[in-house]
Amino acid sequence: ALAAVSDITSPSYGQHLSDDQVAALVRPSPVAIAAVETFLHGHNFSRSAHGDYVRARLAVADAETLLEATMYEFRHHESDAMVIRPMGSYAVPETVRAHVFVVDGLDHFPSNGWRTQGHPVQTFLQEPVTSVADIQQSYGIPSGLDATHARNGIVIGAFLHETYNVQDVQAYLSRNDVSSHAVPRPRHCAGNGAGAATGEASLDTQLVAALTQSDVATVLCLDSNRDPSEPFSETNQEPFLAFMQEINAMLPPPSVVSISYADDEIAIPLAYVVAIDNEFKKAGARGTTIVVSSGDSGIVGSNLLGKIGIHECDVYQPQYPASSPYVLSVGATKFGDIEEALTVPRGGAITTGAGFSGYINRTAYVDFQAGLVDDAVAALSDAQTRLFNPSGRAYPDVVAVGHNIGVFVNGGVQQTDGTSVSAPIVASIVALVNKWRLDRGGVPLGYVTPYLYELHAACPTIFRDITIGNNQCGGTDQGCCSDGFRAGSV
Repeated sequence: ALAAVSDITSPSYGQHLSDDQVAALVRPSPVAIAAVETFLHGHNFSRSAHGDYVRARLAVADAETLLEATMYEFRHHESDAMVIRPMGSYAVPETVRAHVFVVDGLDHFPSNGWRTQGHPVQTFLQEPVTSVADIQQSYGIPSGLDATHARNGIVIGAFLHETYNVQDVQAYLSRNDVSSHAVPRPRHCAGNGAGAATGEASLDTQLVAALTQSDVATVLCLDSNRDPSEPFSETNQEPFLAFMQEINAMLPPPSVVSISYADDEIAIPLAYVVAIDNEFKKAGARGTTIVVSSGDSGIVGSNLLGKIGIHECDVYQPQYPASSPYVLSVGATKFGDIEEALTVPRGGAITTGAGFSGYINRTAYVDFQAGLVDDAVAALSDAQTRLFNPSGRAYPDVVAVGHNIGVFVNGGVQQTDGTSVSAPIVASIVALVNKWRLDRGGVPLGYVTPYLYELHAACPTIFRDITIGNNQCGGTDQGCCSDGFRAGSV
């Protein structure tokens, strides 16, 4: 269904599915529903909007009985965060085993790698701030455009206790001579837009507000640190699946979602990746574009590899969800005489992420990348291709500036680098294009990634190649490998 509505050569292109149509596609069989409801009879549970997930709130003793496991409290030695997990394995009873794909919140510990993609700039006294006008001029965005439309909702994801302050957004609009007073609305956010702000949510919110001037934008806040005073549950552990389920329950569906967070792909169980990817596919089928930052640590990733005895340069580290084939993945650049990839050796506070998924095979899932990426991989040495999955989904798909953005945080200005700058810029461009299409009786772009590759194949001259840069380094607190992925023409 997703391929049919996203392929511009398909007669069904743009015929996005209704909520009922999505539910009909993913709804479990009556046998499966009956088995799971019988298994959970007498306990507090509910089904997701499309009926394919069950969310249960269980006492620890009940969870131990149902899953034949012994639960323990595990406390992190640095953060003091506490989670409840089984010691060793747990068992899904035979009566429901055939109907259960994933049990969320039990089979892995929250990774310290899950992180925002914005970083303070250390060279702010030496370089000018990149303004909204600079962004608009570079990418041909007319000033004064308003993306407001009832079917053009914009959602900004905020995790890790990130939140924003309305007064900061208004100050950013004023400083950049944006006449709009539209500010994204908070949803589940601490302080409800009036409390102490944090850098990541402030950055994303201010850029989207300035570039879209939209009155139908929302900041959706979900925390990833478990609240030890509450029972363990799917929403009280890792929140990303819950985030996407909430996105896919929204009516009408948002036209674009901006996500500026990443984790090392290997830190996330494959079953959990598949579950999230299924939510991405639902979103695309409903007409929602998912825009994701590509990571800020080059090929190095976090320090996770070192903790399991692997040198950080022995394996290139892809980032998720940037490596998902069902998102539009965005890398970072810096302006200059020639726009180039943002890297630490060339003055950045971060090195833009790029790489290949270790989970997702390009030929099977991302056939629109095949010719373009195959040629690029063929030019690499055997020694380099041994360090990553050369058959994997390649990312990022597009780039935008991610250097020296001046963002207001609690009344002061912080200059920031990161792919978290780039993602909301691209999301804003998608929203503006969607507004143009909707005003003319069209539909939102939806899962736009295949369209962009098909457009490049048909008319490559309308794209601007980034030909300078190598993401062999990590962040400013990390080292560099002997080589990484080099920017170049395609």
